[in-house]
Amino acid sequence: MPVYACNNEITDVFYSGHTIVRIMGCNGSMVYNKEIPIARVMLAGESDWRNIADDDFNSILTRSDVEASLTTAEFNNIVYLQILNGCTEIGENAFKGATSLTKITSLGYDVTTIGNAAFSGCTSLTDPVYIGCNVTKINSNAFKDCPQLTRINVCPDVPPALGTGAFDNTNDCPIVVPSGKASVYRYASGWSNYASRIQ
Repeated sequence: MPVYACNNEITDVFYSGHTIVRIMGCNGSMVYNKEIPIARVMLAGESDWRNIADDDFNSILTRSDVEASLTTAEFNNIVYLQILNGCTEIGENAFKGATSLTKITSLGYDVTTIGNAAFSGCTSLTDPVYIGCNVTKINSNAFKDCPQLTRINVCPDVPPALGTGAFDNTNDCPIVVPSGKASVYRYASGWSNYASRIQ
């Protein structure tokens, strides 16, 4: 790809895997930029998905990524969310207070960590939430104050580390864990607070 900025002088090249996603030229000029989506959202009244880009190229979906991609009004109108493969962490407060969000269609296969209050206050979230098999840590208040949740499905055989209040005020909905693992979860640190809900 020919580059003509600043006499062809390139100062930084950023990769995602083996793909060049951004090239920076001298004086901080951007020569090439290919935004890599880390999540997609659908807004109320729309039928097309909108991408949320991983602005830091660190595979972490942060609140700043969300705010860089959506206005406040758009954030308040998110109804569907899909975390894309390649995202390894959903950051602190990423979707906190997304009061129109009704469904998370995917939490992403590669996610290992769900951050503090990542989905806290998603008061319209009703569809079951699926915690992926690679999740090892769910931080404090991750799903707190989602009072219309109908079910939480948890894939890992080994209970992920669970922060305080992660599932508080979630409609006392069932927490469904892998077959034969209910007793393991009921006695695991953090999970024992939700023992009566674990199936």
